[in-house]
Amino acid sequence: MLRRLVAALILGALSPAHGADRAAVAEVLENGGMRQMLASISGAADAAQANPPSGMPGRLPDMIRQRFDPDAMFDEMTDAVARLTSDREVAAFDAFLASPLGRKVTAAEIAHAELADPGQAADDLALLHDEDRERRAQIARMDDALHMTEIAQSIARTVTRAMVAGMLGAQGRADMSQDDAYAIADRLTADQAEQTRMAVHAGVAGAYARISHAEMDAYLDFLETPEAGALYGAILGTLRGTLETRARLLGEDIAQAAGRREL
Repeated sequence: MLRRLVAALILGALSPAHGADRAAVAEVLENGGMRQMLASISGAADAAQANPPSGMPGRLPDMIRQRFDPDAMFDEMTDAVARLTSDREVAAFDAFLASPLGRKVTAAEIAHAELADPGQAADDLALLHDEDRERRAQIARMDDALHMTEIAQSIARTVTRAMVAGMLGAQGRADMSQDDAYAIADRLTADQAEQTRMAVHAGVAGAYARISHAEMDAYLDFLETPEAGALYGAILGTLRGTLETRARLLGEDIAQAAGRREL
């Protein structure tokens, strides 16, 4: 099954853009909880406001909200996914979301994304440790299908690069080039691969805690179809590109604010 998914992703990358209906893509993303997930990312501004990082500009929360505006990111992702997918792929995904299992899975994903409890990550990790072998295998299967750990690591690396570059700019380190800053950031994230994998798997355990093993298998079977593989590949690839671009821009904002002494 995973071979079919990989083949679908490769063919999707090599083929000309299909051009799915934008309104249909927007509906699928909306029904799939993408807007709520993006809003949870921009919620980092609230954490920065409550506990401002040392050496960062005082306007950092506003900078985060501007660069990671969930509505702007949603529109950007809708445009990109529509270019990369076909009406057939979108229709198959929409049909799944409208099914009883699709509605149940989506509701669980949205509910988990909207949790504001700061201790949720620890709770998810404890839940992961208590999971049986079958559920652990299902979590690993989902990670393999959607490349979640790989994407999370890529995003973490880029965000860290942006933050390090901004902090060095705030400290007036003219002797440090951008490549130097990136090298420091890469060293910081190099040892976090296992922690990232555990965090991703714990999040999956928490999100689907009320989904039965049989339902999870059915969901994974759908994710491994060529249609779902093509659409999810477009969604996750677009999400990674969107977040990485905005993280780089945030790093530039921080460095520029530091140069203007807006600390």
